[in-house]
Amino acid sequence: MEAQDDITRFANGGLAMLLSSRRATTTFRSIEDFEWDVAPLPVYDEQVGILHSDALCITAQSERKDEAWDFIEYALSEEGQLALVETGRTVPSNIAVSRSDAFLDSDEPPSRSEVFLDTIDTLRPTPTISTWPEIEDVTTEILEDGLYKGLPADEVARLVDEQTVDLFARGETP
Repeated sequence: MEAQDDITRFANGGLAMLLSSRRATTTFRSIEDFEWDVAPLPVYDEQVGILHSDALCITAQSERKDEAWDFIEYALSEEGQLALVETGRTVPSNIAVSRSDAFLDSDEPPSRSEVFLDTIDTLRPTPTISTWPEIEDVTTEILEDGLYKGLPADEVARLVDEQTVDLFARGETP
């Protein structure tokens, strides 16, 4: 795990399954040794997933706000979203494009892109607090210990609660 990240191990055939977002698609499209696809997350009690999103922003200090706004308008237009679809990196935010053949019936993998649309109602955003990167780091380490060391699920949950409570408490919202 320390020698290669999960995306690299999957792309090299050293990992059978991977939990990731659409952003890994650009890397996975370079795989030549095997076919891959996507599937929805398994459901335990309630179906839920995490919303990873990209944003286009203009800084208040920008000296070219009009040009930046023109670019954002293009990027969100049908033409811009179709160009984005070709990269495979994200699910288009333009609804018409997300339901188009360009996204759903591409000759490029994944062949089941509708999975990303079918699960929209179950997605939840991650908290927007200043300590979120620390919370992710701590939680990732605990989850990896649970997976690779075989810790019981209740012990993993206890450790996550115990080691993140202070991080949540001191986190500030923007």
